[in-house]
Amino acid sequence: MQRNAAGSADADDALGGYGLDFSKADLSGLSLVEAMLIEADLSEACLVDVVLFRAWLNSARLDRAKLDGADLQKSEVRGCTAVDASFRGVDARGAVMEEADLRAADFSGSDLRRANFSGSDLRNSRLTDCEYMRTNLNGSRIGGAQVAGGHGSVYGPVDVGLTEPHIIDGDVLRHWFNEHGAPEVVVLELKPPSLGVM
Repeated sequence: MQRNAAGSADADDALGGYGLDFSKADLSGLSLVEAMLIEADLSEACLVDVVLFRAWLNSARLDRAKLDGADLQKSEVRGCTAVDASFRGVDARGAVMEEADLRAADFSGSDLRRANFSGSDLRNSRLTDCEYMRTNLNGSRIGGAQVAGGHGSVYGPVDVGLTEPHIIDGDVLRHWFNEHGAPEVVVLELKPPSLGVM
């Protein structure tokens, strides 16, 4: 990876490959647009302010990694593990983080508009002051999550239980957000896709 005179990397230098090992590496400030980092080990790596626009991180390991301020727009992060990772202030608009293990991850102050967390485990995570718009939380687990200050619209249903399932949706979910300091979160109805007229 070549850095330019400003100390950042050019998009043309984006990484590619499966199962790469960058554990504990300092990749801060790099431009990794459309990088292929599927099954990569990025545990405890420093990825502060990294540009991962449209990058592929499916099944990557990001446990305890630091991605504060990163650009994750439209990235594919399905099935990753990012336990206790820091995503503070990330731009994750349109990111797909389905079926991910995000327990105790910190998304404070992040832009999560149109992000997809369907089926992900967000228990004990920090989602304070996040911005939502049609954010998909369908089937996710958010028990113990801190959500105060969040605003915008989300899709349920979600499981708010910590040890036992407690699945809620609609007005009950909206009330849950309200009770947890996020009265400006609106819960939308997740409608099945139209099959059209035969």
